[in-house]
Amino acid sequence: MPHPILVGGSNPQVQAASMVAIRGGKIYSLLSVLLSMELTVDEKIGIIKSEYDISVNDEIRKDVSEMCNLSQGIRERTVAERDEKIILNMHRKGYTLDQIAECVEKSIEEVEAVIEKRESVLA
Repeated sequence: MPHPILVGGSNPQVQAASMVAIRGGKIYSLLSVLLSMELTVDEKIGIIKSEYDISVNDEIRKDVSEMCNLSQGIRERTVAERDEKIILNMHRKGYTLDQIAECVEKSIEEVEAVIEKRESVLA
């Protein structure tokens, strides 16, 4: 059976609220389940139904799926931004396009596109 909890410590203004399920001596938070990057949509739906006794309809399934897609999009954007930073740093330090492409595991054309995009912004 899920238990409502308030998270805020000694602060009288509650910082967050959630539902937790206790299973096998472990506490599972509904928010942790929903925001998990490791669980698939179907796993999240299964936990929501079994651990929190929440009826899952098409709308909830769609919302959970969108949340997963958003998380995946954030992860992909973060990786792309990191790669762009590495490409630009290596380019500034004089590495060849071949060397950069090999290090970031991208084609020479992709590396050139990142560099050209950055140079056009600075122009």
